[in-house]
Amino acid sequence: MRKESQGKMKQLYSLYTVLAPGALFVALSVSQGTVVWAQTIPVQLWVTTSSTTGVTFGLKQQPNLRFGSDINDGVAAIDVDDTKVFRTMEGGGASFTDSAAWLMNEKLSPAVRDQVMRKLFDAKAGIGLSFLRNPMGASDLTRTEYTYDDDASDKADSSLPHFSIAHDLADILPLTKMARRLNPSLRLMMVPWSPPAWMKDNNSLVHGDILPQFYPHLTNYFLRTMESAIRTSPFVAGVAYHDNHNVFGAEAFFTERTGSIRNSTTVQHGKDMNLMIGVFRNWGRTFVKWPVAADENQGPHLGGCATCTGLITVHTHTKDTQGQVEYRIEYYTMGHYTKFVPVGASRIDSTASDNVLNAAFKNPHSSLVLIAYNNTNEPQPFKVRWHSRVFRYTLPVNTSATFRWPGAHDNAAISGYGIQ
Repeated sequence: MRKESQGKMKQLYSLYTVLAPGALFVALSVSQGTVVWAQTIPVQLWVTTSSTTGVTFGLKQQPNLRFGSDINDGVAAIDVDDTKVFRTMEGGGASFTDSAAWLMNEKLSPAVRDQVMRKLFDAKAGIGLSFLRNPMGASDLTRTEYTYDDDASDKADSSLPHFSIAHDLADILPLTKMARRLNPSLRLMMVPWSPPAWMKDNNSLVHGDILPQFYPHLTNYFLRTMESAIRTSPFVAGVAYHDNHNVFGAEAFFTERTGSIRNSTTVQHGKDMNLMIGVFRNWGRTFVKWPVAADENQGPHLGGCATCTGLITVHTHTKDTQGQVEYRIEYYTMGHYTKFVPVGASRIDSTASDNVLNAAFKNPHSSLVLIAYNNTNEPQPFKVRWHSRVFRYTLPVNTSATFRWPGAHDNAAISGYGIQ
């Protein structure tokens, strides 16, 4: 080869080789920005498998898979395209209802409570919950009816002189602050199940409508709740729960999904994964379950849902199991997302499949994540194709999986495969 040609080749191509634990990364970067991996790439894998009686494997890490050459073998392919980037994710989590916070803060020993909080909100020690949707006052999962202003004398003063969050200072606020320390990127949404009864036409926290003369009072009720944390612009960040993106162009924050004691573990597993992946593929920026915790009788609760389950069950009623914590399938299904997809990640394109439900993400440091669930009654072989390379896996029945691998510019992986 002539020296002139050799010089041009050096300008167009640069070869990087980095030795990482258990793998040799060799990337060939060309001037057009295309990345071709010349050696196999390790893919980390975690699986959750359920049976009718419980969780068989919960977020259990498996041996690494490897990218390799693609062949026309007839196996269904899921193409992951990190050049097609959709919305930024705002996290996932649950709610510190009055009951949930009381169970965790009052019915667990401090040592157990702190351990449980780490498993809930720390991504390394647990699943890294990153979103809380806390009620402004009582919900159905509460020990007593209350709001932040139950003094009817405030009818005469829209500034609400008797407004108080004193009730929440005992359990909800301390646990919320602890959650934020464990996960500094934690998002918080505050939602009232009802305005104070004296603002309504039926003088009750159940049903009824706000009376027009108390609109100024209700406005201040929100403002007092958010005081010093008010966003100046834009006035509306998004719309909770319903998919309004296609109609109004509004961002969608999915904010309530509950498990049910009526469902077997496998049924709940499938319902969770179907809905979670469906939300992500249809403009959802969050996936938030209902209570963080409930007791073995799905309480305490006043009316409302008598069958709603939490991410965890705190045992309180039987002497031999008092103070023990059970991690339900909902904990693990949520963890397939929150442990591996931090706030600020973006959903990227991946091939839709009725058999292997899936959603793919690109994290802020460029690692890539694919969440998948076997939506059939038999094992599903498939391959994941990315930049013309593939890895293969057979997803067992009643199983969800999270795959994670270094992206083309993943500095964390290049410095030692230390992906977070």
